[in-house]
Amino acid sequence: MPAPLPDFGPQDPGHEKQPDVDPAAVATAVEAAAGTGKYYGAATVRATVSGLTGTVDVIVFTGDASWGGYKTVSGRWIDKPGEAVVPTPFLAATGTRIGDTVTLNGLAEPVTVRIVGEALDPRNDGMQVFTDVSTLTSAHPDLTETSHHIAVTPGTDLTGYVDALNRDLAPLGATARAGGLDAGGDMVVTLNALSLILTLMLVAVAALGVLNGVLLEIRERVRELGVHKALGMTPGRPSRWSSPRSS
Repeated sequence: MPAPLPDFGPQDPGHEKQPDVDPAAVATAVEAAAGTGKYYGAATVRATVSGLTGTVDVIVFTGDASWGGYKTVSGRWIDKPGEAVVPTPFLAATGTRIGDTVTLNGLAEPVTVRIVGEALDPRNDGMQVFTDVSTLTSAHPDLTETSHHIAVTPGTDLTGYVDALNRDLAPLGATARAGGLDAGGDMVVTLNALSLILTLMLVAVAALGVLNGVLLEIRERVRELGVHKALGMTPGRPSRWSSPRSS
């Protein structure tokens, strides 16, 4: 799997695009850089959805972002215009499920998208919609990428790649910096660790319960044997005994 490389432009999807940066020129520089593997562009706009108060982040991608740390827990990732992936809290808040449609308002014109996947992403309280940039072509024709995300090819020196790419990006007003995948990946790792800890705790509690039962059983047996011996039970008759007959 290609090693992840970092983003260009603002790291926070809520930041506005810097006007001095030409996204097409940045993409050309990325493509031409030795060691570039996969990459995609991302931009964020605000929209409203019926049934929700406030706005949601609509994150649009140029290129395939399925490898970028977005964890789909059910359904699938977007593969054509008009499709969307949303986090679990979004489904709960809107009362929707995979296969339903939602309309994004507050743009130049309403845009209806079909939910094809459920993602694990905690940012913005899960109030996000992930879709392809072509989905918003008519509603936001001047939308351009605010960041690029890259995975270098195996064996590429990450530090050297970033330094070389920064020399090409400097005249364009963009900067490359090394970083990890999106927060969804970190959340999955955290949840897996918590699940492991909880599983170990349950195993420990179950083991203690069994041990407690064994100890109680032993204690009862010891008491019974003590009573039986006091009444005359001999070692040769551990389960059947009788008191000595009076002469």
